Amino acid sequence: MAICEAPAGTGKTVLARALVDAARRSGLTVLGLSPTWVGADELSKSCGIEALAIAKWRHDHLAGRSPKIDSMSLIIIDEVGLAGVKDLEFALRTAHEAHGKAVCIGDRRQLQAVSGGSALRAVADVVARGAVLSQIRRQEIAWQRAASMVMAKGDAEAGLRAYAKNERLELISGEPEARARVIQAWNEYRHAHGDDVLIITRRNADAGALNRAARAVLRAEGRLIGPDLSLATVDREGKIAPIELAQGDRIRFGENLSQLRIRNGTRGTIEQSALDRGEFKVAARLDDGRLIEERWSALVREERGRSPHPPRISSAYAGTAYSVQGRTSAAAVLYVAKPTDARETYVGLTRHRVDVRIIAERDRLEAAVRQHQSDIRVAPSETAIRERLFTEARSYAEKAKRRRLCWG
Repeated sequence: MAICEAPAGTGKTVLARALVDAARRSGLTVLGLSPTWVGADELSKSCGIEALAIAKWRHDHLAGRSPKIDSMSLIIIDEVGLAGVKDLEFALRTAHEAHGKAVCIGDRRQLQAVSGGSALRAVADVVARGAVLSQIRRQEIAWQRAASMVMAKGDAEAGLRAYAKNERLELISGEPEARARVIQAWNEYRHAHGDDVLIITRRNADAGALNRAARAVLRAEGRLIGPDLSLATVDREGKIAPIELAQGDRIRFGENLSQLRIRNGTRGTIEQSALDRGEFKVAARLDDGRLIEERWSALVREERGRSPHPPRISSAYAGTAYSVQGRTSAAAVLYVAKPTDARETYVGLTRHRVDVRIIAERDRLEAAVRQHQSDIRVAPSETAIRERLFTEARSYAEKAKRRRLCWG
């Protein structure tokens, strides 16, 4: 096996495509794996190979339903930094026992596996054969490429300081006011660079609020056509809540729908929504070009013995850092409302090609500074408040227990 550590924006897609081409010329069969379906679909699309989520492949392999792995097999495991220890161990053991080859591509400094720990770090510590992609290609502006480079080496604080120095950091008092500024910045970037603009945040609740605000902007612009349909959905926090949809809305699926060949993370655009014979029906154009036309109640995973639930579908204008890792956009807005860390800072500041803006909620940072002052009556300086945010970007918070994935 071999490891290639590929920091954000270094061109790992180009590397993976070259590996696939070389393997095919050598007569090898190539299988792509990724910890998430979004990553698997990106790998499949960019390299023209079959790619699966590791958990799904592992389940099918144990059941005897997956293609045979042998000495003429190459397994490319993308976004391996997100892989859980058990999943990665199974994939590597399978390749080893079949005398095949495995290439792990990822970045241990981006987001951790949901199950905690770092499988990539554990493997990298004992495998000598490795390589590093070091030239940042994604960002178009030189100082932003330099910032990505230092963050890739583990110094997210220095990267954040570079963006602050270049006037990309804004401190806004009050969460409602900060969210309003996020939407304003998103709108400014849309008009400058097109609709390919990400809003990135830490909390699912913030993503939900920002999605609603973004819809209001699009409605005012006439981008959303016809009346809003209020439909029941399972929201980002696992609660049943209404979602407003109209023609032109961008949506994101939050679970696998095998009957429709839809993955967790698949995005699309509503082309039509209507009440038909007492049931809501929607037509959505997926980003892969397919058009699905279904009853709303049918957009759920088929499971025997379980009570039906509303679809896990959300608006796709804002999402968590987990939902955007691996994605590239023209521009991005990073919203910091609660304490962050180095990984989330790194991911949030490396999705864009042209520009990014950081909006941080000031009152939280100011309160944290006051707690460490000898005289809480003295207002903290602007420098002290910024330093508090920089300190958060310095830490690598390790997960102590299993947590549910934020599905964005």
